[in-house]
Formats: sequence, C-alpha cells, structure tokens
Amino acid sequence: MGRIRAVRALTQGVAVTGTAWVAANAAYLAAVADQTRAPGPLLSALARWFPFGPEAGVLSVEDYCPLGPIEGAVRFFQTWGAGEGLSFVGPVTLRNLAVLLACLGLAVVTKKTFCSWLCPFGALVEGLRALGARLGVPAWKPRARVDRALGWGRYLVLALVVALTAWSGTLVFKDVDPFYALYSLGSERVAWPAYAVLGAVLLGALANAGVWCRYLCPLSAVFDPPSRLGLIRLARTERCVRCGDCAAACPQRLPVPVRSRVTDARCTNCLDCLDRCPEPGALELRLEVRP
Repeated sequence: MGRIRAVRALTQGVAVTGTAWVAANAAYLAAVADQTRAPGPLLSALARWFPFGPEAGVLSVEDYCPLGPIEGAVRFFQTWGAGEGLSFVGPVTLRNLAVLLACLGLAVVTKKTFCSWLCPFGALVEGLRALGARLGVPAWKPRARVDRALGWGRYLVLALVVALTAWSGTLVFKDVDPFYALYSLGSERVAWPAYAVLGAVLLGALANAGVWCRYLCPLSAVFDPPSRLGLIRLARTERCVRCGDCAAACPQRLPVPVRSRVTDARCTNCLDCLDRCPEPGALELRLEVRP
C-alpha cells in the first residue's frame, strides 16, 4: 500500500468509526427513552464516552445525512412558493442542510473527495472489495460502454427519490437506504427493503467496489456538477511516459494518460493514480481557477 493510500485508509477509518460511534450513541438514547427496555450491557458500558446524553433527546445518523435536503427540495420550494413558509420534509433539519452545504463547498474546492476520503459507506464497500480480492472473488468489470450506461443509474435514482418525496411528503429513500440500514441495525424504524438493498450492495461490493458509488448512489450524482468545477485537480506534466499505470489504478476508469488536466466530474481525487505512478513528477495536484 502506497503512502497516500495509507493516509486515505486512515482517514476513512476515522470516518467509519465516528459514524458508528454516533449510531451507537443513538441506539443508547433510543433505549433510554423506551421505558419498556433497558440499554444493553455494551451500550451501558460505553455510555460515559458518548458525546450526547439523554438530554439530547432522539438522535439518529440521518440527522447528519446530506441527502435529506435534496430529497425534500421540491416540497421545500412548494411550501415557499405557496406562502406557507419554509418547510422541510420529515426529519430534515438545519444540521442536514449544513452538512450538505459543507459537502458541496468541498466538492467545489477539491472535487468529490467526500466520496473517496470521508464517506463511511464508500469506505466500507472499498474494504469489502479488498476482502473479496483476498478471498479470490473475481472482479466484475463491465465493458466501458456498459459501465457508462450503468453510471446513469445514479441520476435515475436521484430523480425518482426527489419526485416520490415531493409526491408523498415523506423521505421515501429512507426505506431503501443501505447507509441508514447499516448504521441503524436493529432499529424498529428501519424497513426490511433497506436491509435487502444493504445485503445486495455488500455482496456486490465483494466483486466491484463501485456497485453502489458508481451506479446507484444519488448523492454521488448531486456532487457531479460542483466536482467538475473542482479547483484542486490532477494535472499531467511533461515527465509522463504514458505507461498506463495511472489509468489501471483509477477506480473511476478515467483515461488519465490522455488528459492534460483531470476535470472529469467522476474524479474523486482519491489519488490512487498518483500513488501508483512510477515517474516522479509526472502527475501533480494543482490549484487552478479555470474550469
């Protein structure tokens, strides 16, 4: 493992651990609020280190999910246009909106680094593919044309989620959201289809880490436009010998050896190409204002 990949793995580990910690905290608070049962021994033992106590009330990982405001965007503007005031849908709060704005701002500056460095679900599926490789699970790598076609699935999911949320007035994606199911395991609020999707994605990730992030994740589609404007991007210098190692390492299957600057919306600045490049200085990160 290269040095950059090691740093990214460490960052992903912190993101996964932090999210799991909030999820455990939420499970503890739910058990405390439910007078018919008591928190389990493990949650009780961890309680002293949780950041939120019973005074915080109900807590959930969805309180910090940046997708919520996108889901309810249509209903939000519907109530605004009707003069009913600004109304969010379901559990969407200013915390969700703040996280979304922070992620969009990050994408404008550093492209989709949230996806490759900070997303706890993306880190999990990457880890599962690495496990699959060790177990001898053959990689599923569709042809380029099929891969591009499947990539439009993210936009289809996003359109359906927004349209159905506007129609129903509820966060419909919650019932099939694998992230919510994973970090709310055992909660009565998780619908069984979410567990089914989670299981399918986790199994698929053993063969292809992009089965969720590249083909189905609606949040990835949201980040595409600001990512294309990303100010910090990879550039290829005159030292490049076009060995092709960077393209082979790119999880987004981008043709890095023929790009002078990587402005593709799909680029997540994971820097695997930079880690793999055998020629010092052939690839470099640059801060550029031009599109």
